[in-house]
Amino acid sequence: MILQSCMFRKSALDKIEPFREDWLIAEDQDFFLRSLLSNNRLIFTPGNITVYRLHEGSKLTTSGTSNHRKAIDWANFLIESEELLKSSTPEQGNPCEWLGFRIRLWHSLRSLERIDTSESKTRRDTIESLLEGYSTFPMKILGSHLRIRKGIQFRINGSRYNRSFQTGPINQAQEKWINEIGYNLGSK
Repeated sequence: MILQSCMFRKSALDKIEPFREDWLIAEDQDFFLRSLLSNNRLIFTPGNITVYRLHEGSKLTTSGTSNHRKAIDWANFLIESEELLKSSTPEQGNPCEWLGFRIRLWHSLRSLERIDTSESKTRRDTIESLLEGYSTFPMKILGSHLRIRKGIQFRINGSRYNRSFQTGPINQAQEKWINEIGYNLGSK
C-alpha cells in the first residue's frame, strides 16, 4: 500500500485518530493499520496513477534522519501495533504468534541494541518481553534470508521495494492524464 495513492472519505477519516506527526518512520503504516481496524471499506481500482516526485533528499532513508530516530520510531510502531491488533482483533490471536511479526520485532531489537539511551533501553525491554518464550532461531535464519534477498533484489531492480511498489513504464493513458494536470514529462 502506498498512502499517496489512496483516497479517503471524510467519514472514514473521522473514525480514526489523525496522521501521526511525531514519527518520521512507519507513520503511514500506522495510519493505514488504524484505518483497516476501524472497519473502513477498501476498494482497489486498477488503472489509477500516482504522480510522486522522488529525489534523494526527500527520502527519509537517505535524508540524514538519524538511525537512532528510525530505530525508536519503528520500535514504537511495532509495540503500538501489537497492542492495537491484540485489542482490536482478538479472534486473530496475539500478533507475536505470527512469524513475520516476530521477525520484525527481532530486527527492531537488533537495531535498538546499537543505541545506548534510556529511551532505547525501554523499547528493548518491551520488545524482549514480547519475544519471551519464542525461539530466536527461525527469526535469525529467515531474517538473514530476507536481508540477502533484499540485497539481491536491490542489485537486480535498483530498489529494495517489492516489485508492486516500483515504477513501471508510463502508458499512453497515463501520459495523457499527467499532461492534463499540467505536468510536462519532457523527453522520455
